[in-house]
Amino acid sequence: MASERNPTTKPGSDLSNGNTLRSSGKKEKACLLLVDDDPNVCRALSRLFRPLGFRTVIAQSAEQALNFLSGIEADIIITDMRMPGKNGRQLLEEVSRRYPHIHRILLTGYADLKETTDAIRAGLVDDFLTKPWEVEHIEKCVLKAEKTAHMRRTKR
Repeated sequence: MASERNPTTKPGSDLSNGNTLRSSGKKEKACLLLVDDDPNVCRALSRLFRPLGFRTVIAQSAEQALNFLSGIEADIIITDMRMPGKNGRQLLEEVSRRYPHIHRILLTGYADLKETTDAIRAGLVDDFLTKPWEVEHIEKCVLKAEKTAHMRRTKR
């Protein structure tokens, strides 16, 4: 069962039944780590993907996302570019170094185009999406990322 977690939830737990995010023996949908300082964006993304069977974890800063990653097995991260503290590029740089198996998606506004292209050229971004997003496009992107994440997970 999919679960949305807020920043106060203990990493590695599922709000619905207390199970860990990975159970043995079953092929599960990917775990999405959604990172944006705007809680409405995170909730909207979670509402979009939970009905499709994805587990979602919400972080409202890069620092919070990195803390969560030390306790959960995320497969895909979707992060905003502009956030207080570390921005999305800085977060993805650290995720790329520490968790190279995680599929990295950058969510950005048109104003961030130069920084986004710099992050892509540096190999920090697997995909990028623009705000506002089109539902069909973001769903296709995440479904493709899930396949990639599954392949990376089986190679580990």
